Amino acid sequence: MAANSSYAVVISRAEAHYEGHTSVVNCLKCTYHADDKFRPYGVPFRLNDEKDRFIFLNSFLREQKIKEGTVIKTFSGCNFSKNTGFQLEVSEIIRHLKFNDNEGVVVFRGIANAFPKATIQEKGIIQNDRPHPFHHYALISVLSAITQDGRIIVLTSLGEQVNLSNRSVTCYKKNIETVEVPIRQPVSGEDVGDVILIALGSKPTKEGYYIGVCEGILLSASSSDEDNPSPISEPECYKIDSKPKGLCLLINNMTFKEENLNRHDAIYDEERLHNLFAGKLDFEVRAVNDLDNCQMQAICTEFGGKDHRQYDAFVCIIMSHGTCGDKIKGVNGRTIGTVFQQCIDDLMSEFNIERCLSLANKPKLFLVQACRGLAEDRFLCPTDKSQDIVDFTVSDSTLSRSICPQESDFLLAFSTVPGYVSYRRPNFGSFFMQAVADVFEKDHDKDHVLDMLMKVNREVSTASNQVPAIHSTLRFKVYL
Repeated sequence: MAANSSYAVVISRAEAHYEGHTSVVNCLKCTYHADDKFRPYGVPFRLNDEKDRFIFLNSFLREQKIKEGTVIKTFSGCNFSKNTGFQLEVSEIIRHLKFNDNEGVVVFRGIANAFPKATIQEKGIIQNDRPHPFHHYALISVLSAITQDGRIIVLTSLGEQVNLSNRSVTCYKKNIETVEVPIRQPVSGEDVGDVILIALGSKPTKEGYYIGVCEGILLSASSSDEDNPSPISEPECYKIDSKPKGLCLLINNMTFKEENLNRHDAIYDEERLHNLFAGKLDFEVRAVNDLDNCQMQAICTEFGGKDHRQYDAFVCIIMSHGTCGDKIKGVNGRTIGTVFQQCIDDLMSEFNIERCLSLANKPKLFLVQACRGLAEDRFLCPTDKSQDIVDFTVSDSTLSRSICPQESDFLLAFSTVPGYVSYRRPNFGSFFMQAVADVFEKDHDKDHVLDMLMKVNREVSTASNQVPAIHSTLRFKVYL
């Protein structure tokens, strides 16, 4: 091959009109080196056929054996000439992704960098720039992405939330329900992570605007090419190095409308947990007391609506009375949720990826001190062990009944198993929360959260007649 030939590598194929018969093809330019290696560089472009049309018949692409990673020969800069027979591994392309570096493939941290004159609208990107934008296509670094009803919503590395028409992944684009797209997180300030290909279109609208559409997502090799696994290994732990690490919402209901339900000894739990999370664990803690059912829902909605981009985790601690069905009582005696919608699921949903995109791919920890049976949260004398101890490994917690794909990265720890009471002791607090404080204070710098909660289970079951219950959809270890 001559070194002065024009080459490109295909980085995405996307159905052109969703009918499944035609596709658009996006590429990166390549340089050819004497060691028979192609190196991609620059910004993406849309491939045209020999007649300068950008829509290809899928039968033609199959015939020409054109897929992601295929190196092709081009003429006039962007027109298809022939398949060279060379194939680049997706991992090889990814190694050339760099932030604003002309020696590799240019990746931008966000829309503001890629298209400085564009504005992010409710459903798209618009640029009113005559005669045309500086460039039409760009790869944008993303932290998270969800698809819903033919659209994709991404959070860029600049913290921009963009809602775009989705032409990227066939199995996602027609899904009415919200689906989380697996995204490889950057492991350093220079690592671009996973990127999304965005275009402003080659022709303006009648009004002179260029409308942005999602052309494709370039994922890591492990998810894009099963035969060529990514050289970037999956992390074992969540990234938790921000200062503070995250927000901690602490709800403690002590004074109830019915005085016989008062649980004033819970102040001992609140003080220890506040000192633990605000002190040694370096969280920004907000403690609130004596909320009714509507106020509990409202404050969770408030925290779910906050911008968590500067944080790496979220913690919610709830201490109150509970009933069967995992409903938590407010101080007015009413519970959150209905017969058809459970309380904990209702509160946790405020922090899922659909409602709180800035917490996507970050651990969300919920610790709940409440009964899960007909009996109320009550006192236990140190010598009272009349009830049988039960196995904490159960399958009927609220989370396990309601779990769905967009609810990954959650941990729910209940003070007791379903159907059983949860105990407090006079002038002491609850067995569960005191054990959490004991173990986390001692072991947070050496053990991850799930290991610490197993120790909490042993400590609580030894001291009382209850055993906490844990349900987790965490994908990595959480070190606080």
